[in-house]
Amino acid sequence: MLASSSEQTPAALPPLTRTQVSPRIWECRFRSRVLGQDKRFVVVLPAKYQAQGPAWPVVYFLHGAGRHCRTLVDNAVTRQALLDAPFVTVHPDGGAGWWIDSPVDSKSRYQSHVTEVIALAEANFNVAGEPAKRGLGGWSMGGYGALLYAEAHPGQFRALATLLPLADFPNPALPKDQNHSIPPVLGRDPALWPSFNPLHAADKLKATAIFHVTGSDAFDRTMNERLHQRLTDLSIPHTFLLKPGRHMWPFVEQALPEALKSLAQTLANDAAR
Repeated sequence: MLASSSEQTPAALPPLTRTQVSPRIWECRFRSRVLGQDKRFVVVLPAKYQAQGPAWPVVYFLHGAGRHCRTLVDNAVTRQALLDAPFVTVHPDGGAGWWIDSPVDSKSRYQSHVTEVIALAEANFNVAGEPAKRGLGGWSMGGYGALLYAEAHPGQFRALATLLPLADFPNPALPKDQNHSIPPVLGRDPALWPSFNPLHAADKLKATAIFHVTGSDAFDRTMNERLHQRLTDLSIPHTFLLKPGRHMWPFVEQALPEALKSLAQTLANDAAR
């Protein structure tokens, strides 16, 4: 079960410092007890957000490799897409941790760190804790991490949207031009890798509305086609889009608005029930 702010008393959470970086965008800093270091996350609020009243739908969005929690808000195109979204978005900072709890580095516990950020967001902003109003997303490494996190917490997120995700990784059987090098945090023991491949636990996504999109010339295309086939075999409803493009930043700019629209439709439909 996903730990939420209701399961962690305020005394168990680290103090949070909030700084407004622009209208409706906040940068939050705290001392991570999971990682033992100072960390930050960014929160983007919708236009009609109110600190009181019914809790707002929320989407936790994970960044790609070599990026950080401010990547989407520092870019004019993606920042506007987030500001236009009808829900709160929370952007953790995953460093180079691949959003996993590393089997070889006890200080690299970035899947647990996401749980920590969720608890802090729920305790400090008016965001929902119930699955029907929660979504998860990410791009590239962050799409990989979002898939793994949703599978590790089945039923806790109603919607999932990933862009260019490494959906069948690590997989040494894939050709080099359709693969990605194994990051150090995953270790060098191939026996450990299957448990970190989101394709193998796709059955855990049965309660989640899934949207995934990749580029026709992206190296991860085969991975996403395999995820599409696996979800189809499991009779899990999902949307898979193949659009022109490569595994590069311009594709994220292009695809993010459609991913946010998919998340909004699912969360709004569930909230209306």
